[in-house]
Amino acid sequence: LDRKWEQIFKIRDEILKALEAARNNGNIGHSLDAQVWLYPELYQKDPSLRALLKPDDNLRWDDVLIVSRVTFNNGAQPPDDLWQDALSLEEGAWAPIGPADSSGVRNVAIRYASPILGGPIVVSKANGQKCERCWKYGEDVKEPSKVCSRCSKVLRSGVSS
Repeated sequence: LDRKWEQIFKIRDEILKALEAARNNGNIGHSLDAQVWLYPELYQKDPSLRALLKPDDNLRWDDVLIVSRVTFNNGAQPPDDLWQDALSLEEGAWAPIGPADSSGVRNVAIRYASPILGGPIVVSKANGQKCERCWKYGEDVKEPSKVCSRCSKVLRSGVSS
């Protein structure tokens, strides 16, 4: 168990570097503003780290990373608009990707070339509304409650989480 959590924190440290780059670029303010895309099929440096990167109800990566959403792309490669650029980055470097956001000022995301994982980590602002209870952004935040479905279940149960 100790070894597993050491590896989880090693991955988390890499993703925190990508989150910091997105913060420095102005894409996000707080980590809960973020959505993170991970590409486990591309991460060939350490198979034991790669094995941990999968959607798992017992290990909620969004909670471990304190972000609104983590998306695992297990396809052969990221979308074309970032694939070439992600490969051309030096390990440890980051760069903005995608078209300008609605303000026309910033690119919609950043990509970070992880030297530990051996592939890209992409961070952008999360879609949806902000839940007034957990502060995560999601498409499932509805009026009039202004809470996400997960928080709604907790509130209905009378138990705090």
